[in-house]
Amino acid sequence: MEIIIYQDGEFLKDNKESMDKSCICLRFGYNIHCTFLLRKRIKIIMIMIFWNIVNLFTLDYSLQIGYTDRVLHKRIPSCCGMNNEYREVFMAIQKYQAFVKVAELGSITKAAEAMGYTQSAVSRMIADLEDDWNLNLLRRNRGGLSLSSDGVMLLPYIKEMCSRFEALQEQANALKGLETGFIRIGSCSSFSTQCLPAILKEFELRYPRIIFQLQNMEYSDTEDALCAGEIDCGFISAPFSPDLDVTMLMRDRMLAVLPPDHPLADARVYPMAHLSQERIVRLTEESNNEVSKIYESFKDLISSPLSTYCEVNDDYSVMAMVESGLGVSMLSELVTKRMPFNICLKEFDPPQYRDIGVAVKKGRRPSPATERFIEVVLEFFEDNKYKIPNQ
Repeated sequence: MEIIIYQDGEFLKDNKESMDKSCICLRFGYNIHCTFLLRKRIKIIMIMIFWNIVNLFTLDYSLQIGYTDRVLHKRIPSCCGMNNEYREVFMAIQKYQAFVKVAELGSITKAAEAMGYTQSAVSRMIADLEDDWNLNLLRRNRGGLSLSSDGVMLLPYIKEMCSRFEALQEQANALKGLETGFIRIGSCSSFSTQCLPAILKEFELRYPRIIFQLQNMEYSDTEDALCAGEIDCGFISAPFSPDLDVTMLMRDRMLAVLPPDHPLADARVYPMAHLSQERIVRLTEESNNEVSKIYESFKDLISSPLSTYCEVNDDYSVMAMVESGLGVSMLSELVTKRMPFNICLKEFDPPQYRDIGVAVKKGRRPSPATERFIEVVLEFFEDNKYKIPNQ
């Protein structure tokens, strides 16, 4: 085997500058060769070709190519070189994705772990971007990493580029029959626990090679993530942002959460106006915006201001405090299902609800995989295939 370095068809002897964008040609006889673009600062650690007794005319090589420890497997036909333009784009996208992940996590080490790279590989990718643009993208200090002003300005555009590249790959996959794909979903924990497992199970039966990334977040955060292009679809509650296309799925009842020995524990319903006589264990507004809006909308029915005992930021703490007799609260039916607390749940009079829908960003067509996923979601709710589990 001989390794010869070419650039524009010319042999290079010892010109390091011209090697930045040169090609390495591996020749094995029979005019079988494969080429790949050698980018600036990208070094090949090892090229391993396992040569067995195979048909030379249909031989494929499995090459390990990429930034140091990151192994990118590509099947390259033996009779032709890989498309250098595509490789150049793909390597650039890797750097952009690394920058986005570092910006999200505030740490090169955490970004490397999340992406399957080593820390040194991610550091080199960021250094490449900074060299390419002659800009400092990150501020490095004792407290960790933060974006520079230039990094803050460029981040939305880089996110958009990564999102568009993923959409391109998704569309290409759709032309092959939706064999593969990647869907990023945003959902609150109650919907993720009670509804999504059955939906995902059905979807997997139809499209077993689609990969999901599920992010548990509050409804307001889900809307923000959709608008920013950080997720592909999300489950949110009304009122809905005008920047989103939303399809209604269900009405989730809001329930009064009472201690088991409460005077109204045996009542058929809990009067909304009776809240003025109670100590309220409330979720913080950031943790449950729709509950706060219901409290605000019924000020006219309540004769005196609500007496708030405490505010907490998670549902389990609310139910634990109510169970101990520290007050009453309001939670959605989805939240209260299958919870290990001795509490009493009553429907309000008048009834209170939150409307839940599945949303995508308005003006941007979802990827083929996301479209199929939403179809499965609608089937579950329209055909009543899914029932909220009992306690």
